[in-house]
Order: sequence, then C-alpha cells, then structure tokens
Amino acid sequence: MAARQAVIKPVEWAKLQERIAPAMKGKFNTFKNKSDAVLANYMKTQEKKLTIDWGFYHQSIANKALVQDFEKKMKAFQVPKPVDTKSAILEKNIKEDNEKVVQFIKEGDESLSDVYEELNRLNSLPPFEQMTQEDVYMQFKSLRPNYEKYPAWPHVATPEDMLPKPR
Repeated sequence: MAARQAVIKPVEWAKLQERIAPAMKGKFNTFKNKSDAVLANYMKTQEKKLTIDWGFYHQSIANKALVQDFEKKMKAFQVPKPVDTKSAILEKNIKEDNEKVVQFIKEGDESLSDVYEELNRLNSLPPFEQMTQEDVYMQFKSLRPNYEKYPAWPHVATPEDMLPKPR
C-alpha cells in the first residue's frame, strides 16, 4: 500500500484568497473548510494499518477451504520490487561532478587572484591624463611598437596599422 500513497502538496490558501473577489469569500471559506476536513480524514486513514480480518471471513463464509486458500495465497504473495540499477551510476556521476566543481572553483580562485593583481597594478598607475606615451608603452606591453622588427618610425608594417581598429 505504501507505493500507492499520494504526495500531498500544501495549498497556499493566503495567495488564493488574495485573488478571490469579495463576493466569493464566503464560498471560498466553505471550500477551504471542506478541503481541510478531507485532508484531516486522509491523514487519519494513513495512520491506520490495513489488515484483513481472516477470522471474520472464516465465520461468515461457508466454504472454509476457499477462505484458507485465499489466506494462504495472500500471505505468500510478495509484491515484486524493481531492481535498482541506476543508483550506483548516479552516485559515480555525482562524485565526478563534485570533483569537477571543486576543480572549477579552484581554477576560478586562481584566475581571480590574477585579476586582483592586475586590478591593483592598474589602480597604482598615475592618472591617464598625466601619463606620457612612453609610460603607456611601459605599463601596457601589448601597445608597445616592435622596434626590432620595424626600427624606423612609425614602427609598423603599413601606415594603416596606425589607424584605430574598429570594434
């Protein structure tokens, strides 16, 4: 009988009552009371153990062999339980996923420390308006011209390389 038990979801009566028109409040309260009564009866029946009174059937039915046969079959009957083949796989997947999450967090913390270092470096720079072109080249290596490859001014392959690139 345990497999047939219903899952009871709580009803959010306050939210429902907010949406009810004032003229319908009486009917709503009546419905709520009936629903609460049904739920209370359901909960009472869940507490009772469901057993068959075989003594009553032995007394009431003339064919005693039939009752004994049913009683014997009922006691011998076992509800087949499905074999759990997925739990081990799911546990393994959960373990692997947890390891991946820990690794991801570790990598994120490492990259976050690099970001904080770069942020501290940028905050320690003088204001941009006070920096010379050489200061910018010293602080931002990617902007520095390649003096070895292009020794003559403007230190680029073509004049178009000097133009700002569209974003």
